Amino acid sequence: MTIVGWSVANSTAGNREVRKERRSEVDACCKLAADLLAKVRAYYTKGADHEDSSRLGREVVFDLHRLLQRVERLGKNCPKFEVVGVLGELHEAITGGEFDSSTRKALQHDAPEILNIEYWTHALMNGMEDGFADTFRS
Repeated sequence: MTIVGWSVANSTAGNREVRKERRSEVDACCKLAADLLAKVRAYYTKGADHEDSSRLGREVVFDLHRLLQRVERLGKNCPKFEVVGVLGELHEAITGGEFDSSTRKALQHDAPEILNIEYWTHALMNGMEDGFADTFRS
């Protein structure tokens, strides 16, 4: 009886640890997505001729790639994540169109392109939250 009790307690503790690790990774990915959105706003509200444009563009690409890798890895560990389509839409919204153009003009904060990026950022964050909840629902 004691051995069975230890086994159940160990299994429960292990499941709790996995859940905590995944929760932490979801939170980290949401934070990275929010930080990326801030950089994207800064990038697009400055024209291509702005002195920070090149640096911001490289940072956006780096952070976007890092976010995509982490979310894809998380999706493999949480099978109920359904964010693959959202990842593609977010990538296209950020890097499509005039992203790396030398003739890119500065946009207003409420420009449709920026609002579209915000929409897909929120969709990704909501998808990760929903995927976590669905994976660990009792």
